[in-house]
Amino acid sequence: MVVSKRSGWIGPFFGCLALVAGCGSAAEDGTDSGEESATASFALNTLPAGAQCLQITGTGAASFSMNVTLTSANISLGRLPLGASTINASVYDVACTSIGSQSPTWIADPQTVTFRVGVITSLQLNLRQNNAVGTSLNFVPNIVGVATGYTGSALVTADGNLRVSGWIMGLSSNTVFAPQSMLNGVLEIAPDRYQHACARTASNVYCWGLNTSGQLGPGVSGTWNTTPTIVPGIGAGALQVGVGDSHSCAIASNGYPYCWGSNAYGQLGNGTTTNSTTPVSFGVSPGPSGLTVGANHTCLNGYAGATCWGLNSSGQLGDGTTTNRSSFVIVPGTGGTVSLAAGGSHSCAVRADGTVRCWGANNAGQLGDGTTTQRLSPVQIPGITDAVQVSAGTYHTCIRRQNGTVMCFGDNSSGALGDGTGINRSVPTTVPGVSGAVALSANSATTCVLQDNQQVFCWGYNAGNNCGDGTMTGRFKPTLATVQ
Repeated sequence: MVVSKRSGWIGPFFGCLALVAGCGSAAEDGTDSGEESATASFALNTLPAGAQCLQITGTGAASFSMNVTLTSANISLGRLPLGASTINASVYDVACTSIGSQSPTWIADPQTVTFRVGVITSLQLNLRQNNAVGTSLNFVPNIVGVATGYTGSALVTADGNLRVSGWIMGLSSNTVFAPQSMLNGVLEIAPDRYQHACARTASNVYCWGLNTSGQLGPGVSGTWNTTPTIVPGIGAGALQVGVGDSHSCAIASNGYPYCWGSNAYGQLGNGTTTNSTTPVSFGVSPGPSGLTVGANHTCLNGYAGATCWGLNSSGQLGDGTTTNRSSFVIVPGTGGTVSLAAGGSHSCAVRADGTVRCWGANNAGQLGDGTTTQRLSPVQIPGITDAVQVSAGTYHTCIRRQNGTVMCFGDNSSGALGDGTGINRSVPTTVPGVSGAVALSANSATTCVLQDNQQVFCWGYNAGNNCGDGTMTGRFKPTLATVQ
């Protein structure tokens, strides 16, 4: 909240100040690269009423001064000198060109911060008016990942403190993307596809939610556990984590995949159909990547391309049959896969040449081949040669392209395709208003993207506050999420 001139409060005012990686100023290992400046971005998710200009200065080893017009939610602070700096900020209710000798409406308590190449910087500025303390203008670390789920969505930030909107099986009760207190140091989260979720930190894999089939991995099965619990046997340094309807999987630090929970269709991949309340490995040689977990099937991107196992009633394993598999099968035509996604009963892969192949259920057009015909083997989506990522919901699929745009296809009854209609699409359809997309997540009937300006847009099913816009209203077009 921010103190207002008249009544004392005008509403939430949140922002983000973080060093931007990959801008020619950050070393890959996070150490100083010898450059003499760093780049910072400032992303305001809510502008206070009447605020028009932010004046921000840094004094000390890193000195700078600039005025930022508050008409855009995303501002680049440009090249900043490295080193310690005392940050001062003032907010005016007039245009930057009209400040002159006018006193600022709000003044921030000075804060000291050190700018380093490749190091995420966070600070909090406490705003005052007439010496009365307001609360805060928050600068939070870069958002580095986005993940959607059935009961909520989450943002992974560079400081490991998830911003969560929705419930996600007890993780928060936020209606916008706001910090939660149950998990720290999160590197990846797999929100619920049905009724449980998992996340990984540098030290452990955690799961919580429904546990009727042992999908939380604690060695027992039961009903509910809304507290994130360590999954034994995975250990530190896990590389990926994913959840299905009633099973979970992770890739351990040694590269071996482990799965646990329901195994009625062989989705654990260990050659049986016996449930397991603890992680089981199935001897795939170290090295597979691109773990993706569908409702009742699982896929990995291995040396020979995609491999899948589990339920195959719709051909979602891609082996030309509808026979369930309790051990992995290689999906033909998927060599050179760079992105892999498993949905409700379908799967898709992006190859290194930018083409996309999908297989399995196609009742809503979720394979993108212009038909609603089920496919037991991969079919190439016509006209797509620049895809870099694919993500799959229950009955829809979305593709992120090299130019930062997003295309979706399949079921659109909840607006998951983001084209402003409720009409299913069997061919890729561009999502209007999305540009500079750097991360994409589709799950259930919700889709979210992270743009290179740190804005998050979501659309589709929103009854669980999945879109982070403070409402539970379904969104048929991309809606800017609020991030705190």
